[in-house]
Amino acid sequence: MDVSLVVAGIAVAAFAAAQVGNEFQRRTVGLDYLAVPTRVPALVAKLASYAVIAAMLGFLAVLVAQAVVTPLAIGRASPPAA
Repeated sequence: MDVSLVVAGIAVAAFAAAQVGNEFQRRTVGLDYLAVPTRVPALVAKLASYAVIAAMLGFLAVLVAQAVVTPLAIGRASPPAA
Protein backbone atom coordinates (compact mmCIF):
# COMPACT_ATOMS: atom_id res chain seq x y z
CA MET A 1 0.00 0.00 0.00
CA ASP A 2 2.82 2.38 0.83
CA VAL A 3 4.47 1.77 -2.53
CA SER A 4 1.26 2.54 -4.41
CA LEU A 5 0.93 5.85 -2.56
CA VAL A 6 4.48 6.77 -3.54
CA VAL A 7 3.80 5.83 -7.16
CA ALA A 8 0.61 7.92 -7.13
CA GLY A 9 2.54 10.88 -5.66
CA ILE A 10 5.21 10.59 -8.34
CA ALA A 11 2.53 10.43 -11.04
CA VAL A 12 0.86 13.59 -9.71
CA ALA A 13 4.21 15.40 -9.52
CA ALA A 14 5.05 14.33 -13.08
CA PHE A 15 1.66 15.54 -14.31
CA ALA A 16 2.12 18.90 -12.61
CA ALA A 17 5.61 19.30 -14.05
CA ALA A 18 4.34 18.41 -17.51
CA GLN A 19 1.56 21.00 -17.25
CA VAL A 20 3.94 23.77 -16.19
CA GLY A 21 6.45 22.77 -18.88
CA ASN A 22 3.70 22.73 -21.49
CA GLU A 23 2.64 26.26 -20.59
CA PHE A 24 6.21 27.52 -20.85
CA GLN A 25 6.76 25.67 -24.15
CA ARG A 26 3.61 27.11 -25.72
CA ARG A 27 4.28 30.52 -24.13
CA THR A 28 0.84 30.68 -22.52
CA VAL A 29 2.12 30.91 -18.96
CA GLY A 30 2.13 34.71 -19.02
CA LEU A 31 -1.03 35.15 -21.05
CA ASP A 32 -3.23 33.53 -18.41
CA TYR A 33 -2.20 36.09 -15.85
CA LEU A 34 -2.06 39.09 -18.17
CA ALA A 35 -5.59 38.54 -19.46
CA VAL A 36 -6.99 38.14 -15.97
CA PRO A 37 -6.13 40.94 -13.51
CA THR A 38 -6.05 38.55 -10.57
CA ARG A 39 -4.71 35.04 -10.51
CA VAL A 40 -7.54 33.55 -8.47
CA PRO A 41 -10.08 33.11 -11.33
CA ALA A 42 -7.47 31.48 -13.57
CA LEU A 43 -6.35 29.13 -10.82
CA VAL A 44 -9.94 28.25 -9.89
CA ALA A 45 -10.72 27.44 -13.53
CA LYS A 46 -7.68 25.16 -13.77
CA LEU A 47 -8.53 23.51 -10.46
CA ALA A 48 -12.13 22.92 -11.53
CA SER A 49 -11.12 21.39 -14.86
CA TYR A 50 -8.55 19.12 -13.22
CA ALA A 51 -11.09 18.09 -10.57
CA VAL A 52 -13.63 17.09 -13.22
CA ILE A 53 -11.05 15.02 -15.11
CA ALA A 54 -9.82 13.42 -11.88
CA ALA A 55 -13.38 12.54 -10.87
CA MET A 56 -14.04 10.88 -14.21
CA LEU A 57 -10.77 8.92 -14.06
CA GLY A 58 -11.48 7.92 -10.46
CA PHE A 59 -14.93 6.66 -11.40
CA LEU A 60 -13.41 4.66 -14.25
CA ALA A 61 -10.83 3.18 -11.87
CA VAL A 62 -13.60 2.15 -9.46
CA LEU A 63 -15.54 0.47 -12.25
CA VAL A 64 -12.48 -1.47 -13.43
CA ALA A 65 -11.59 -2.49 -9.88
CA GLN A 66 -15.15 -3.64 -9.24
CA ALA A 67 -15.18 -5.65 -12.47
CA VAL A 68 -11.95 -7.39 -11.44
CA VAL A 69 -12.70 -7.97 -7.76
CA THR A 70 -16.31 -9.18 -7.99
CA PRO A 71 -15.59 -12.40 -9.93
CA LEU A 72 -12.69 -13.14 -7.60
CA ALA A 73 -14.83 -12.63 -4.53
CA ILE A 74 -17.68 -14.77 -5.87
CA GLY A 75 -15.31 -17.61 -6.76
CA ARG A 76 -13.84 -17.92 -3.26
CA ALA A 77 -15.49 -20.13 -0.71
CA SER A 78 -16.38 -18.50 2.56
CA PRO A 79 -14.55 -19.90 5.59
CA PRO A 80 -16.58 -22.31 7.72
CA ALA A 81 -18.33 -20.83 10.73
CA ALA A 82 -16.63 -21.65 13.98
